[in-house]
Amino acid sequence: MDEEKMRDTVRDLLSTGKVASVIGYEKGELGQGARPCIITSPDDADRLILTPMCKHNLTVYLTLEPPTDPEKKKVALIVKGCDARALIQVLQERGVERDDLVILGVPCTGMIEPDKLYQEVIEDDILEISEDGDTFIIKTRDGEQTLKKEDVLFDECLTCTYPTPLMADVMLGEPVEPRGGEASDPTEGMSAEERWAFWSDKFSKCIRCFACRQACPLCFCEVCAGDSLKPNWVKRSVNLSENTMWHFIRAFHHAGRCAECGACERACPVGIPLMTLNKRMAREAEDIFGYSSGTDPEAKPLLGSFKTDDEEDFIQ
Repeated sequence: MDEEKMRDTVRDLLSTGKVASVIGYEKGELGQGARPCIITSPDDADRLILTPMCKHNLTVYLTLEPPTDPEKKKVALIVKGCDARALIQVLQERGVERDDLVILGVPCTGMIEPDKLYQEVIEDDILEISEDGDTFIIKTRDGEQTLKKEDVLFDECLTCTYPTPLMADVMLGEPVEPRGGEASDPTEGMSAEERWAFWSDKFSKCIRCFACRQACPLCFCEVCAGDSLKPNWVKRSVNLSENTMWHFIRAFHHAGRCAECGACERACPVGIPLMTLNKRMAREAEDIFGYSSGTDPEAKPLLGSFKTDDEEDFIQ
């Protein structure tokens, strides 16, 4: 991740008027955390950072509300590998137009999960985080501490297939090799009854705050099934039945669409393993249709297309 190249690029884009704003990361209020930010002045380019704490998928900010700029100036967006997959999917579904964007790609070696990090180091003691191969060097007030990446990275990062963005106008760093391996599925090998017990336990904890929906770049329908009253797919009552309905609807709506960035699971305040569901649906889409979401900018959305030569004939 080339932080200086990013700042120089952003400064040039804003000073020359090629973009109206840049969506990126800045240092948070506590420790070495990072938070999303939007800058509109080249003087603010130095606020931007690229660190292993930049966990947020910024693509979500493109679809939160419709553009209001009457001059239709472009927006620059910083994307990691998984973020770029989400962006490709949003572009396929016309949630945003490619001509409205300047994409700054960040080859990603993995993002640190704060909960894992702070089990090893006190948050307020951290002064700096740097990388050295397969380790992070944590500089603290008392010295330095070395941590293995595999011990503190998000689970999604440990099995990321596309760490280098598949789409970018400017690449901020050298390509990164995929780590390989498959994500573990705690329900693998379970009977139907065991899986039902597993998910019943998880869904019973849901408070239906919809944080998963708000964090997801692909949740940009004008009217969500979770809010619809006509028809009323999901009732307002918070119980196992309605919670299960909500999560199943959401999982099926993300079949062939999820970029596997993990934003939904990170946002969940009660720790529901949403990515277990999402990755199962992703495997089904790939096994049945040979489709991997967010990997081909020219492809049509899986659920928005069909093949006349499909092996299965569902029309009797």
